[in-house]
Amino acid sequence: MLPRQRWSGLPGRQQHTAGFAAAAAAARRRPARLRPAVASLRTAEPSLITLPVFPLSNVLHPAQQGMLKVYEPRYLALFRDLLAENPARGRGGRFVHVLSPSAAPPALLENAVGGLPRIGCCAEVEQIQALDDGTLVVRYSGERRVQLLMVAGEEEPYTRVAAEYYDDEPLADLDPTVDILEREAAKLLQQIETLSRRLDPSNPALPEAVMKYRPPASAVKKTSYDTLKEAGHQAAGHIDMWRRHGSVYKKQSRAAAAAADPYEAIRESIGKGRRQELFSFAVAQLLVMGTPERAALLLSQDTGARLNFVLAALRPYLLELQAKASLKRSLE
Repeated sequence: MLPRQRWSGLPGRQQHTAGFAAAAAAARRRPARLRPAVASLRTAEPSLITLPVFPLSNVLHPAQQGMLKVYEPRYLALFRDLLAENPARGRGGRFVHVLSPSAAPPALLENAVGGLPRIGCCAEVEQIQALDDGTLVVRYSGERRVQLLMVAGEEEPYTRVAAEYYDDEPLADLDPTVDILEREAAKLLQQIETLSRRLDPSNPALPEAVMKYRPPASAVKKTSYDTLKEAGHQAAGHIDMWRRHGSVYKKQSRAAAAAADPYEAIRESIGKGRRQELFSFAVAQLLVMGTPERAALLLSQDTGARLNFVLAALRPYLLELQAKASLKRSLE
């Protein structure tokens, strides 16, 4: 498989970002839906949350992992509070990761909330480690996008914001577009993984987020035996006997049991639409992108458009690997 640094070397295809730029412009034109009182934000609707905010110089996507070293007093206070609320080394604590205004393109600051870009990502802490010099190392992962509504309180050393979840627009029940695109992306990734290992057996597996949110395995295709079994044909009984007692060569026919998928329960619990959204973001992490592209992906609420963007980069990369693998075979 491609090592992580080589995964990040996949081209980003800037010419395919026009659609995302349009989506970003449309999102900026939509006014933020402000609520009258911060106190009611915490109880009125379950989709509304109030969390501390941390502006950083990069864009965080859902399903992406991050790490930072914290040394500023106000943010040390933020994560120490999260440690106090979550004793297991801060695991499960949440904060809003937004692009710092100093690093944001000017267009992203239109309709800013408290001077911050309106769309960010809710990050979940995986671990907070205290160092001897008094600083903290925080490992976290992107959980879900949020839309900032207002600054909810400045009584603490750090800022809290009121926000609501900002998810992809749902598709019509009978629209197969995203299903087709994500299966094509999964197939291309599998081919890239196989070719990469053939070129270099030391290459690691696909990133965990891709494995976690990829489409579930297709249903096993029906075989002749299944048809005979359903019809109650005696030939199915003969096959059963052969399987139980071995073939004419006295060798047991034992089909290898499929290994349990450790992520199957996660996929079922989050639902199909959410899983597809997270899969599109997980695969997008394999591409090299600048801040404008990453911000446009964050703003887009179209799972299919995101997958199309990824496929535009994966297809030529697969052709490149196929050529390298063919050359290697010819030289061996």
